[in-house]
Amino acid sequence: MSENQNIVNCKECKSASLCFQYLSRQDIADFASVSTESAIKFTKEFEKGGILKLEGKEIKIVDKDKMMEIAERG
Repeated sequence: MSENQNIVNCKECKSASLCFQYLSRQDIADFASVSTESAIKFTKEFEKGGILKLEGKEIKIVDKDKMMEIAERG
């Protein structure tokens, strides 16, 4: 399982969405090895695609299957 899949399947959290409440946009960018600006762009694109829901600083995974598919393909 890749690191990207680990965050989607976060075992310490009741749901993957809860893991994101502890991560800043910078943390997500660092984890994905991209700039903060790119991380923000990706999260907004994923929201438009119905994969994520952004509420202020909170990020919720709406379509876990699609997120896993992206994690597997890279």
